[in-house]
Amino acid sequence: MAVTGEPGLVVDRRYLLREQLAREGPATRWRATDTILAHEVTLWLLPATSAEAPAVLAAARRAARVQDGRLPQVLDMATAGDLTFVVTEWVDGPTLSELVTQAGPLRPRQAASLVREAAEALTAAHRQAVWHLRLEPEHVVSTPDGVKVLGVGLDAALAGAHSDDPTRTDAEGLGWLLQVALTGASQRSGMPAELDEITVRALEQRTQGGRPALATPAAVAEALARYGRRRPAPVAGIAGAPPRHGTRRTTRRRAAVALTTAVVAVAAGVVGLWAGLPTSEQGASATLSPTPPRSPSTPSSASSTVTPSSRSTPATSSSSATPVAKRQVPVVAARAFDPGGDGHEHDAEVSKAIDGIARTAWRSDGYTTAKLGNLKPGVGVVLDLGKSTQVESVELRLPTGGADLELRAATLRPEALDDTKKVATMSDAGRKVELRPDGEHAARYWVVWFTYLPRNGDGHRAGLADVAFRPAS
Repeated sequence: MAVTGEPGLVVDRRYLLREQLAREGPATRWRATDTILAHEVTLWLLPATSAEAPAVLAAARRAARVQDGRLPQVLDMATAGDLTFVVTEWVDGPTLSELVTQAGPLRPRQAASLVREAAEALTAAHRQAVWHLRLEPEHVVSTPDGVKVLGVGLDAALAGAHSDDPTRTDAEGLGWLLQVALTGASQRSGMPAELDEITVRALEQRTQGGRPALATPAAVAEALARYGRRRPAPVAGIAGAPPRHGTRRTTRRRAAVALTTAVVAVAAGVVGLWAGLPTSEQGASATLSPTPPRSPSTPSSASSTVTPSSRSTPATSSSSATPVAKRQVPVVAARAFDPGGDGHEHDAEVSKAIDGIARTAWRSDGYTTAKLGNLKPGVGVVLDLGKSTQVESVELRLPTGGADLELRAATLRPEALDDTKKVATMSDAGRKVELRPDGEHAARYWVVWFTYLPRNGDGHRAGLADVAFRPAS
């Protein structure tokens, strides 16, 4: 069994894992069933011994203080044996990313209304000093009840993301959402003048049309105040979109009613609830957990990897030697790499490639053609891991798709392209890329090298928004 779970595992003798939805560093996100309250939840699971576990629990506690219907409610969190978990409300519906991918850009009023709702939700979170810091189209979900913003607090803790000005960072993120909602792409084109102005004031944090930058989510919400209803209906155009996040809202009142019902049901025996699960899931769960899910009034008596009696705080959690999931190797420094030119390619912006915020990016100079105007073979970024490290994969986020690129490795600080060895390539890359070296390569310096540049703005540019190195086993 993987330490980050598998379908059929019962976590803390209560939460039945059904489907893995995503992975973020050492953590996995699951669709799960709360077998006591008999409803679906979202569950984040990560090794208790991981460096991120204490920060994730602390972030969940802070997020639980925020009371706003547009933010998924935090329902439970604990360390149980060698696992740390956080349970949140299950949210179902298409994300903004899915909306624009499948149905194209939203109508201006729909886009503005959706982003306004997200801005008001983040304003509520900021009042409790809870930030997002990694706002992306995948985090905004359109549901029958309105907009839901996923990942507030938790995503930043999982990624180790920080900001000197978190309020401004989230305002920039809202500008990015508005641009994506209106264009479906990373470039502004054909946007209504007023919304284009609001996008620039938020995303680029500069004065536009004589109006100041929008430096807070509250300011973004106010700028969009005249657009749409407070609770916009889900945007049409995604018929049959698969449920990935949940439609069921788990309010405290509903939870209390369900809990009361569950307590009464104990008189008839917890076996009835357990027997109601599909036979295949009963078998899988029974194999992984020696006892069925506990009832609200039945104390735990058996011990296993994930039991209530093994719950602990981060300070006293188990230091089990269970192998942890693949960790991210930190990048200690980065620099632009331009051996065929003047040696400089927007050097001051290269830190944006390693800041953990996917919407900020390093971009190269602009060139007249995709082949860098035939001036040189390529351009890129050198990433210093601090010591020689064998890498299993490198995950990249690019501001614009369509680039041809290479992954190169070097033992010593490279000054020329010949100082590096090509270990992986990709043509016509999307905005999310995974590169795997062709063989075992240990190196301190790794180069993301662009040989064909997509068009971006007024020229062809290379760009790198985020990078994650996963170590070999």
